[in-house]
Amino acid sequence: MKPDEVPTRVAALVEERRRMERELAELRRQVAMGGGAKAEAATRPRTSPV
Repeated sequence: MKPDEVPTRVAALVEERRRMERELAELRRQVAMGGGAKAEAATRPRTSPV
């Protein structure tokens, strides 16, 4: 990575982290309100049928 690309990359990582924190907070709210199965399915890794 070139030094002049660092600020752009850092900004992208910060935005991604904010997005992920919002998503996590939403999933926690769903679990707290009884939507646990739905929230668990959303976070469970998807596997392809064999």
